[in-house]
Amino acid sequence: MRLVGGQRTQDVIAAIRRHVSRHDPGVVVTVGATMEPSRTLPESPYTEAVVRGARAGLGEDPLLMPSLGGSLPIAEFSRALDIPCYGVPLANADERNHAPNENMEVGRFLRGITGAAGVLLALGGAL
Repeated sequence: MRLVGGQRTQDVIAAIRRHVSRHDPGVVVTVGATMEPSRTLPESPYTEAVVRGARAGLGEDPLLMPSLGGSLPIAEFSRALDIPCYGVPLANADERNHAPNENMEVGRFLRGITGAAGVLLALGGAL
């Protein structure tokens, strides 16, 4: 399941266990790997540089979204480094993540390289 900013895995697991126990005490909830959710607000200190770099690398203004679905350890990077973490998704709308027909258009892959380079250059002060 996907969590959202502000939730904590241990709290959600406890709530699920309470719910399952209330409805069927014989069911055992087994937990596999977990990751904390992450949210980086547009008011974060590096947003302007990320937008500037993405614009330079992609050739158009990026769309800012504070939360995206995905299973990435971004929260751990933010916590360990004490800085906001940004994701810059570049895939096509019909990529079909994790499906047998998952795909990525070559042009988007190449565009992603220039977009990522633009972001790194802007964060480094070169743009």
